[in-house]
Amino acid sequence: MWIRHKFHSLYFRAYSYLKQKTIQVNGCRLHYILYKRKRNDKVIVIFSGFSGHYKKGRYNYLRSLNHSSYDRIYLRDDFGFMQVGSYYLGDHCKLQQNEAIQHFLSKLTKSYKETIFVGTSKGGTSALYYGLLMHADKILIGSPQYRIGDYLSENEYHQRILDSIINIEDGIDKQWLNFYLEDLISRTDYEGCITMVFSSKENGYSHHIEPLISKMLERGFKLKLHDEGFDCHSDIGIYFKKYLANY
Repeated sequence: MWIRHKFHSLYFRAYSYLKQKTIQVNGCRLHYILYKRKRNDKVIVIFSGFSGHYKKGRYNYLRSLNHSSYDRIYLRDDFGFMQVGSYYLGDHCKLQQNEAIQHFLSKLTKSYKETIFVGTSKGGTSALYYGLLMHADKILIGSPQYRIGDYLSENEYHQRILDSIINIEDGIDKQWLNFYLEDLISRTDYEGCITMVFSSKENGYSHHIEPLISKMLERGFKLKLHDEGFDCHSDIGIYFKKYLANY
């Protein structure tokens, strides 16, 4: 069983790099995969979480969505410290990189009748951010971080990622990262549906998930909340996959 799982993982990883495309947008280089179905008017945009310590950003949920009837756009986050990812905010949070991602996704998704933004952990934070920013029809996220500055200050490794994101010269520091998502929620009238999968037992629940839920309820967002009760944050992917099966 382990050998079979390992083979499938290696297969999809190799297949993803064969399918990967690179595009220059506003001077920024973006890596992505586009899977298209015939005559489809729905698309899923998938944002990736961290791949592990010192591992470059990869694509998430290739296997889980392999049989989906929807078109899919996988966007790779390989910015920041050792290219491990920067919440899709680019290197030192340069404005043109953030705008490049918006421009790129707007161009690819404009012909679809329904857009679904998806991700877990870092990818969940990013899917929520860009989903609200671009008014996606649906947002499906798992165990996102809300106070990113605090999360990236927890240990030396995360601090290196934080240092590669912040841009003190432009006023983008740890506190800015802590509140940039809250600020967007406060000024956005979102009419779509947000489904969040999480656990009230995981370490980040009280500091990230609980206040995020409270803020979105305060704003009147339509939420579907699923507390799966797992203990370890890293298990979110296991429980999240069954929600992807609906697509």
